[in-house]
Parts: sequence; C-alpha cells; structure tokens
Amino acid sequence: MGHFVLSPRNMNPRNWLPVLSYPDDKMVALGRASLGEFFGMFVWMFVALGSVPSVEATLGELAIKPESLLVISIAFGIGISIAVYMMAEVSGAHFNPTVSFSLMLLKRISVIRCIAYMLAQLAGSVVGAGALRLFITRHQAAISTLGATKLAPEIEWYQGIYIEAMLSTILNFCAIGMATYPFGRTVTPESRWSKVGPGNNTAIAVGMLVTVLNIGGIPTTGASMNPARSFGPALISWDWSNHEVYWIGPFIGCIVGTLLSLFLLVHLDAEEEDNKNFEI
Repeated sequence: MGHFVLSPRNMNPRNWLPVLSYPDDKMVALGRASLGEFFGMFVWMFVALGSVPSVEATLGELAIKPESLLVISIAFGIGISIAVYMMAEVSGAHFNPTVSFSLMLLKRISVIRCIAYMLAQLAGSVVGAGALRLFITRHQAAISTLGATKLAPEIEWYQGIYIEAMLSTILNFCAIGMATYPFGRTVTPESRWSKVGPGNNTAIAVGMLVTVLNIGGIPTTGASMNPARSFGPALISWDWSNHEVYWIGPFIGCIVGTLLSLFLLVHLDAEEEDNKNFEI
C-alpha cells in the first residue's frame, strides 16, 4: 500500500493530498475488505446495542444508574474488541467512518477504499440494529429506541458537538497510534519497527478505551464517537433527534486527532545524522 513520506525535506502541501486509489484496491480485494467492515460492524452493533434492551428488561427501566451504565459501556468495549479480532486481518477493522477518514488523510488508505468502508460501516450498523429489532418487544423499542444516541435534556446541541469532538479526538488518536505507529518508533532502529508495538493487544486497548469513554459520555450524549454507530439505530427507530451532532462532533475529533498524531507520533528531526524519512 502507498506511503506518505513526511520529513523536514518534503513538506510540499501537494504531498498531503489523499490518494484516489492504490494498486491493491482491486475489485475483489476491496469487496472482501468492505464485506469485513460490514460484518464486523454488524456484529458489534448487534452485541453492543443488545445490552440496552437487556438492561431495560433486567432492571425494569432504562434510567442511567451505575449498574446500567457499566453494563452498557462494557458491552460496547468488549463488542468492539471482538469485532476487531474477527476482522483485523480482513479489512484493518476500522468500524468507524472517522477512523477510515483519518487513515485516508494519513494516506494509509485511498479515497476509494475510504468511501467503500464508510458505506459498508453504515450498512452494517443498519442491519445490526434491524436484526436486533426482531429480538425485542415493541414496548422495549419504544423506550430504548434500540440504543439510539440522544443528548441529555440539559445538554444543548453545541455542547453535544463539543463533547463528541473531545471523545472522538481521544478515540481517533488512540486508533491511529495503536494501528499505525509502533511504540518506540522514534527510539528504535528502523529495521525493528515491525517488531515493536501493540500488535495483538490493539483490540484490547481499543476496547478498554471505548468502555471508559462510554462511561464518561453516555450520561451526556450517549457517547457515540462514531457516525455509523448512531446512524443504524436512528434509521431503524426513525429517531433523528440532534442527529447532526453525531456527525459534526466525531469528524471534528477526527481532524484534531489526526493533527495531534502528526505532531506527537511522527518524529521530525532535521538534524538527524542520516536524514531518515519517517514513513506513515
């Protein structure tokens, strides 16, 4: 796959433009990877969203209590870990349009692959929420709306955008760092870059982060951090309350997280003795 070379000697703005397609974006390979994004998103949504009506059925209500908050947050964290382990070798396991967009900006994937992944993620979310709808009663659906993200009554739309942007910045920075930059890259010889880093622990770390971000964000915005996560339940429940918040906020966080990764995860040193290029 193509690489974006970022060095003090190569800062031409034209080199930052996303790439339309790479040689490995062939129809069969791209279709297989997109199907992986679809299926992984479906599994995650079905497992994670299923915790919402389950909590309601167990506790008799869907009020935000410590036990319900913990159960739902853990379900989302474990669910994304399972999906990542399932599909990481197939598609890279993005399961979030903002993650795909970040990696497109970093030229890890092409524009064509980014669009294909986004469509697959949205479709997977819709099918996952739709499949869950068949498992619950009409009464549960009316109350929980299949886990659709909503702003708390005291939260204004602009506050919701800010909260979602903050949560998404942390999530995207973590996703970029865990999936793209090995730990110790700036202090490890280039020949060993493939031998350092989180590796198989990526899914665990991302799952833990999603869990704690949900604990902090569910009481205010529902902690979406992912337009696809919000889109499926909103479409199936036909509940579009403040839905724009769950697109604007996460994509702002995506941009900020990507910029932070360029400043903090790429080692730029014009005085380095052999003028190595650090590749993304």
